[in-house]
Amino acid sequence: MIDQAGILMAQGLGIASERIQGVNDNMSQSHYHEYYEIYYLEAGERFHMVEDQLYKMEAGEFMIFPPYVMHHSYGEENIPFKRLLLYFKPEEILWPSVRDALKEESGIYRTDIKKRQEIHRVMEDILKDQKDRLKHSPVLRSNFCFPLPPSR
Repeated sequence: MIDQAGILMAQGLGIASERIQGVNDNMSQSHYHEYYEIYYLEAGERFHMVEDQLYKMEAGEFMIFPPYVMHHSYGEENIPFKRLLLYFKPEEILWPSVRDALKEESGIYRTDIKKRQEIHRVMEDILKDQKDRLKHSPVLRSNFCFPLPPSR
């Protein structure tokens, strides 16, 4: 699996997104990023090893990985999944209080349907903007101020 969003980040973008569907698409070792990652599971189930903690994700849940946190994901054999990833540099977060809250956060977030739909919509909008080759600028940054749910 090629991490297209990671390639875009390496090319200098501040925000990048990618949707991946797969079966038996498992990471063999942990890795980290120099930026945040939001991993939204649209369908299926996945397991995430985050540093020394194992999490099981189900459709409609998401995880936030701060920069430099070791992690990898995998699934049970022959279980399809679909995920939506969002990578972003810390400086893309306009509100200091949100930036501070994200510094220490990692884990699974389970939200009510309304918040889940809002988060999914924002991530879809960013992916669409990226696909339309729009520049990641204040337009996207203004979208990136969705409310985070309380910690697990």
